[in-house]
Amino acid sequence: MTISKQSALSEWAPFRVTPRFVERVWGSNDLRPWYDQVANGNPIGEAWLTGDDCEMATGPHAGRKLGELFTEAPQALLGSGVHDAGSPLLLKVIFAREKLSVQVHPDDAMAQKYGQPRGKTECWYALAADPGAKVACGIKPGVSLQKIE
Repeated sequence: MTISKQSALSEWAPFRVTPRFVERVWGSNDLRPWYDQVANGNPIGEAWLTGDDCEMATGPHAGRKLGELFTEAPQALLGSGVHDAGSPLLLKVIFAREKLSVQVHPDDAMAQKYGQPRGKTECWYALAADPGAKVACGIKPGVSLQKIE
């Protein structure tokens, strides 16, 4: 189905997105009270609330993936100033019960060098944490680039 540029405004009225639950070895088996979701097999580490693979839950496009809709109608969803199609924001809830791996995210220039439209920045907001939980950011004082390499 192709969406015309003349789509009615009601076609893009506020809609809900179905969360996508992603298994991770460091995840949790029980996501309550945040979601009424218990893992059937491997632990669930992430609930994706946006992103190309998430599906619309309501409205005329219910059941379709956001990535398809961002490609077909980027200006209808993102506004007239949009420069490239695709989900501009990945919003997820993380359910970590173990240490996560080291994360290194490219800026826009590095991402584009490898064929991605944009780099990745992050913002974290802790909804809950066990006593003694920690978030590490950066490197230890005194560690040089040569040591890392």
